[in-house]
Amino acid sequence: MQVLTRHQIADTRRSLCPLQQPIRSGCVCKRKQCSGRRGPAPVASIAGPAFESIDSDDLLSRLTSLGRDQLRKLVAQDSEKDGKVLHPDLLNPRLLKAQYAVRGELYLRAEELKKEKQIIYTNVGNPQALGAKPLTFVRQVVALCAAPFLLDDPNTPLLFPADAIERARSLVASFGAGGVGGYTDSRGNPLVRGEVADFIQARDGFRPSVEHIYLTDGASAGVRNVLQSIIRSEEDAVLVPIPQYPLYSAGIALYGGKLLPYELNEASG
Repeated sequence: MQVLTRHQIADTRRSLCPLQQPIRSGCVCKRKQCSGRRGPAPVASIAGPAFESIDSDDLLSRLTSLGRDQLRKLVAQDSEKDGKVLHPDLLNPRLLKAQYAVRGELYLRAEELKKEKQIIYTNVGNPQALGAKPLTFVRQVVALCAAPFLLDDPNTPLLFPADAIERARSLVASFGAGGVGGYTDSRGNPLVRGEVADFIQARDGFRPSVEHIYLTDGASAGVRNVLQSIIRSEEDAVLVPIPQYPLYSAGIALYGGKLLPYELNEASG
């Protein structure tokens, strides 16, 4: 799929689509070569209902018959309003429906009030903002992984404990030549996934396959990934205990599902 941007519109008269190049003697028409890739063209968002679910060849024929001004108007009619591309009326309606209360009106009001008085935020768990000391070991390992040259510095043992240095060495080695700045398996670092499997075995007596373990940057990312995977339509409902964290209600709304809240009964556990 190719998206036509406004910067490309001005050049539509000067260049031909590869499918429209002149056919030389002894050559096969490129249109015939591409016939197996025909299908409904995903252009409803920019071309309006008149172009919905039409064959890609038909779409190409219609677009190339338009002048530059006509094509510019066609693209603009559903992609901007009042001169704004990100106009609220053009946003994903599911996004507008999602409510994330911990970052909502109360939070915004608190941001205004903190200019005049001290505000203690209780909308999210954020102990370090209240002066709690972070886990030193984690910070030390992260620092050494981000600056691996320190591992070979003779002064490093004077600044970092031996267990943090050992841990950082094993992690840096597991990341390979790219270090922590390179891309990894989308499921996460294999060494860490193996250690997660070891932890589950020690806790539950069963060791899952490392291939089935996925690491995420926090619990919220994991919840979003699961919701995005299981919600297929508005007919899919998700049971959520009340009170609930807005991540669930907002995520379900964003992915087009239905929230089914239920009250907890403390007496029954």
